Amino acid sequence: MCDKIYTLDEIKAIAAPIASRHGVAALYLFGSYARGEATPSSDLDFRIEKGNVRSLLQFASLQLDLEKGFSKDLDVLTTQMLTPDFLNRIRPEEVLIYARS
Repeated sequence: MCDKIYTLDEIKAIAAPIASRHGVAALYLFGSYARGEATPSSDLDFRIEKGNVRSLLQFASLQLDLEKGFSKDLDVLTTQMLTPDFLNRIRPEEVLIYARS
């Protein structure tokens, strides 16, 4: 895995086309990258609004493509996976990376 610290512009440039190709409705970044606190060992944390991602196989393919794009550990969570409390905690820091028009 790589120790690169990505900028928001780089994250958008890599992740947006992947999200679009997989039919994601929206992709948000949260965690240390969204807060501007990333270190070389930080992973990337994404929340998705699933859109056309309906099966476990489609979800796994999306996550694999994102991992390939960044060569970094990452977490991809759907809104449905999150408790309301956790979602309320991360929403203020989220950065919209992609939204299907």
